[in-house]
Parts: sequence; C-alpha cells; structure tokens
Amino acid sequence: MTEPSSGSDDRVAVQLQFAKLLAIFILSSLIVTSVVFLLVAYSSASAPEVAPHLSKAAQPEEEAAPSLAQGDPTSWVLTFSAVVLLGMALGIPPQVSRQGVQVLAAKPPGSTVAARNDLAGVWFIELLLTLVLAEGAGLLSLITFAFIDSSNPAPLTVVGAAFVAIVVKFPTLDRLEAWLAQRLRDLDHLRAERRGPIQFS
Repeated sequence: MTEPSSGSDDRVAVQLQFAKLLAIFILSSLIVTSVVFLLVAYSSASAPEVAPHLSKAAQPEEEAAPSLAQGDPTSWVLTFSAVVLLGMALGIPPQVSRQGVQVLAAKPPGSTVAARNDLAGVWFIELLLTLVLAEGAGLLSLITFAFIDSSNPAPLTVVGAAFVAIVVKFPTLDRLEAWLAQRLRDLDHLRAERRGPIQFS
C-alpha cells in the first residue's frame, strides 16, 4: 500500500473531532443525569415515610416497607439488565469492527488512503456502539436507584463502571492511529491469506 496522504489525514481528523464531540456530549449528559437522579433518590429517602394522619394500624405496614424494598426483585432484575448492557458495550463493538474489516478485505485492494478512510468509518461505528450501550447501562442503573430501590448500592456500581468504560474509550488521536495501524495490518493479512477470520489484537 502507498503512504497516506494529507487528504486522508484531514478526513480522519474530521471524523475524530466529531467522535470527540459525541463522546463529550454523552459523558456530560450522563454526569448531569447522575446528579439529578441522585438528588431525587436522596430527597425521596429523606422524606417522611409515614404521614401523621395515618392510623396506628397502617403504620406498621408502612414501616416495614423499607426493609421489603431492600430485597425488591425488580431492582436486581434491572441491575442485571444494566450489567448485560455494559457487557454488550465491551463485547459487541469489537466483533462488529472485525466483521467490518473482513468485509473490506473481500473488496479489491486499493491505496492506504482509501483503506484508512474506510477503517475510520468502522472505528467510528465501534466507538458509537460502545458509548451508546455504556450510556444505556448507566441510565438504566440510575433509574433503578432513583425510582426503584435507593437502598441497593449495586446500580451505582454499574454507573461507575459505565463511566469508566466511556472514559477508557474516549477518542484521542493516539488511540485512533494505533487502532488504524493494527487494522491495516489485519487487513493486509486477510487479503494476503484469503482465508477465514484471524486473531485480532
């Protein structure tokens, strides 16, 4: 393949800037949502649980509600669903990018310029899937904690993991160039071997 030109670099740079804006928007929206939902959860927890006008017969049932909420199965089901979403954010996007590289390998080989441009599109799809799924896991966990069971800390753990996943995948030039370099090697290997999937790093 030939060396990449400035035209390819310009296109990749534009895509990188757009990816950065998208990542910043998703990260900031998750931060704002976290603050709002945590305020809702803690304000609800600090509110009186039993109204003064309730009869004495109704008070024991109301007082037992917090202990029952700690074992609320809905909270655990939603938390598990958020964990599944987070696992999908880490597992599915790389698989999608590998499929994208294999599709590109089946096409007639071209210049490095065209290959970098095509691979940058695959990289963006992988990043977008990761960010969206991680944000979904975080939002579902926040809803679970704020409106289902604020006594269960497990959803907050998932929220923290979602933040870590987004920060780790935050697009930078070094990360993009390293990804492109590896995928260019994979693409060359696939085209040279003309056989099934290979081990991607």
